Amino acid sequence: ALSLYLDVRPDGFAVEAHHTRIERVRIAANLRHQAVEELDAAFIAGESREDIPFSRELCTLWKFALALERVRGKPSAAPERSDYTFRVEGHGETARVSISERRRGTPLDKLVSELMIAVNANWGKLLDDHDVAAIYRVQSTGKVRMATSAMAHQGLGISHYTWASSPLRRYVDLINQWQLLALLGGKAPPFSR
Repeated sequence: ALSLYLDVRPDGFAVEAHHTRIERVRIAANLRHQAVEELDAAFIAGESREDIPFSRELCTLWKFALALERVRGKPSAAPERSDYTFRVEGHGETARVSISERRRGTPLDKLVSELMIAVNANWGKLLDDHDVAAIYRVQSTGKVRMATSAMAHQGLGISHYTWASSPLRRYVDLINQWQLLALLGGKAPPFSR
């Protein structure tokens, strides 16, 4: 795995340092969104849900995500919107598809999105600082586009933003991760500008 570690102050969640590593990660638990979505209401109410695994840790990460959003100066202003999850239950001719609503903009959604912004901003800057080619998502004068040179993403309030956090979903992220793996491994990047 390509991992980003952030050294964070416990008082106010200021990021003091960051480190990127290539490593093997042992998966101790796989949390599904539907298993922890009750935490959204608990976090907003300031309640603890010890009956839900990792609730304390997830609450800390949510508070950290709020701090990251404040530092960017671009709070989420959009109201919660719906997204949908599709699941196939059963096999063959008896298989059924279930569709369930998932609210966007909730505390858990913000936790994921802010940490993805943080990793994509850090890795974009890392690639740019080492003059390694990458594909960036940039925004200026309201227009979002892809570019091969680092520029600010005004909508997110950050100086660098490369897509690299979802290599299983987007091919661009996989390309950027190949570039990062080469940089961190001391090898020539597979792609030039």
